[in-house]
Amino acid sequence: MSKRTKIVMVSALILIIIIILTIIINNYNTLYMLYVKYTDPKDINVVFFKYFPNKLTLLQNVSVSIFAFYPTANGTVIRRILIANDTGYVKIPLSNLTTIVKHWIKHYGYNISPSLLGFASYTINEQNETIAYIQPFTITISPYNITHGIGKTVAKLFIKPRKIIIKRKDRTTTTTTTTVPQEQAKGNLIFYLNKVWFYPSNKSLGIIPLSIAYVTDTNYKDYAGSLLLKEGYSQASGIQFKFGVLVLGYPVTISGFSITTSASNLVICEKGNYGKSTNTNFLEIYTMGQIAIANYSVYFYCISTPCAPPQFYGYCDEAFLTGLEVVSSGSSYLPALYNTTIPNVPPSEYFSKNLTFLFSVNPTTLTNSYTSVSIYTSNGFAIYSVPIGLIIKIAESLSETIPSWLSSILAVVSPYVGIVAFTNSYSYFASTISITDLSSYTYYVYLMNSSVPYCISGEKYYIPYFYYYINYTL
Repeated sequence: MSKRTKIVMVSALILIIIIILTIIINNYNTLYMLYVKYTDPKDINVVFFKYFPNKLTLLQNVSVSIFAFYPTANGTVIRRILIANDTGYVKIPLSNLTTIVKHWIKHYGYNISPSLLGFASYTINEQNETIAYIQPFTITISPYNITHGIGKTVAKLFIKPRKIIIKRKDRTTTTTTTTVPQEQAKGNLIFYLNKVWFYPSNKSLGIIPLSIAYVTDTNYKDYAGSLLLKEGYSQASGIQFKFGVLVLGYPVTISGFSITTSASNLVICEKGNYGKSTNTNFLEIYTMGQIAIANYSVYFYCISTPCAPPQFYGYCDEAFLTGLEVVSSGSSYLPALYNTTIPNVPPSEYFSKNLTFLFSVNPTTLTNSYTSVSIYTSNGFAIYSVPIGLIIKIAESLSETIPSWLSSILAVVSPYVGIVAFTNSYSYFASTISITDLSSYTYYVYLMNSSVPYCISGEKYYIPYFYYYINYTL
């Protein structure tokens, strides 16, 4: 082998090494995900990243608490299934979930997918304090995949997490005070399930209003109208139930769902009339479900020595759907829909001051005026929600016991159960209201919106409730 050939070979080898190192450095996150995925293919693996615009940074000091909820013969159960500290990813063996999903399969078959609920956090030390970042998250699990040994690897991002400052306490004795050095003051946030309130109970389902029309004019002969709610549309459609979270009194957007139903070419419509034909100024379309509000205690544990005892930092609260009445056709499942003209509470109590004007009608209107409501129509998504404050009012009307700690939650902000209807159809609507003016009045139709903004890709939206308030003037 000539000297020139050796030089070329060495140069080529060096170039290959440089290219490999460049790939590794620039794609470390991808390589790490692949490593986790293929070394534990029969587990659910969760990897955590800090998110900046156009950049993900892999985290290696995350504390994680994960909980599961599931139906049983004795009622819905919520329990913690995993706790991990100072880690880059967590592994949930499928064997740990088998009993849980068997309960779901017994009640709903394979086509309802529940989620695991989690809290992740990491800390950064700065001078005499520790800064903690908290991110709630969910992991949707497939009962079929769990029972057939099919795992997955998912990435969870810290996007606009809750930030808290932890003042590090010195350990004090009768004679000395010990200051914890900055480099030793590492710690973890641990979440403990404290208490849960179920609507209407952990063993039953109750009315969940999805769409409402209320006219302040009680002379029913003055108008005629209808209200329609539609689910499912195409080969790939369904409903996903999001939920509201308060982290230490601060509302946080969850990127995930508590329950997902799926349908293939199953369409469910519920329509009702109000006004002249039914002698009513109120109409409600509802489903039957179960809602839980879970309260968690948050503690900071210092893992260095010496260190102060665990510090209590407050509570986190989640409102989410835990049970549902469904209509099935083959392997397709969607929430059941009903309508009623009898309100659960006085009609005006369904509404807040967060109203958006939609349209008006008057005697000169020749045909029905109507509107269809959806945040997104081009890609087949509609997002709306149900206020938990209303659910609590309904529970009170049913003489359900409302614990005092729920009042303190609603004093901060009223959480909601969010609903995402999805389909691959491009001609799509989720809710339609129509009204015909038969009087000398003008009617003004308003849509109620959430008072808490929902963040989508950095933009804030006030999600509608599909609750229509109709006022009138001479």
